[in-house]
Amino acid sequence: MALKTKEIAEKKSGNIAKVIFPGQHKVKLNNLELKRFSFMEAEGGYYLVMNVETEPIGEGFEGFFLDPNDESKGRYEGQVGQVKTNRYFYKDNTLPSGVQIERDQEILKQIKNLCVEADCLNWLVNADGKYDTIEELVEGFNNDKPYANVYFNMVVGGKEYLNKQNHYNYDLYLPKYKKGYTLYEAASKTSSKLLPYSEAEHVIKAERTDVEGFSSSENDTLSDLPTGEVPFDTADDMPDFDL
Repeated sequence: MALKTKEIAEKKSGNIAKVIFPGQHKVKLNNLELKRFSFMEAEGGYYLVMNVETEPIGEGFEGFFLDPNDESKGRYEGQVGQVKTNRYFYKDNTLPSGVQIERDQEILKQIKNLCVEADCLNWLVNADGKYDTIEELVEGFNNDKPYANVYFNMVVGGKEYLNKQNHYNYDLYLPKYKKGYTLYEAASKTSSKLLPYSEAEHVIKAERTDVEGFSSSENDTLSDLPTGEVPFDTADDMPDFDL
């Protein structure tokens, strides 16, 4: 039988991961989320989570459904990730040095950093005195979306963990701040101060066991985050940018 050169099967790209992994990425912010797990309740702690998405991947890519309960809304066009602004959660605290830490002020610093890079600082200025709680302010930020369609170059670190499907995944967060660098910046910037990604410095490996490897299958969900870690205990653990 003669070879048919017009019917060569194209390689499918359906195996592209639906989520981002630690590394440097170009992403947009879909929304911010204040996330609290049960062990944080007594201290009123929060993670500030950036729900981000890469540029559209293109033909053959199937992202997560926008709404798992209503598939008619379609899918994300890019890879997504839940990136915490700090590996440790925010809470009111007194450091061993005697420095007082206020949860809401630390969260506001991170929102200010986002506003600076997204060129929407006026939103935060105009929000002065408008909201009574940090929860209301974050909700207002998401409703107004002054950051919409702004892409950032972002360095993402992570800690490996074993998820409910017995796959390794990553708890994603911004790496520890390093003086002279930024952890994300507007992709439109021509002069970069972005912290170079280093797997050795920015990824915490899990103890290896006999499992199926990394995955972002249909059985995994965007809410499949680990329960987190103990609060920060030094001022150096709190990322902040040079403004």
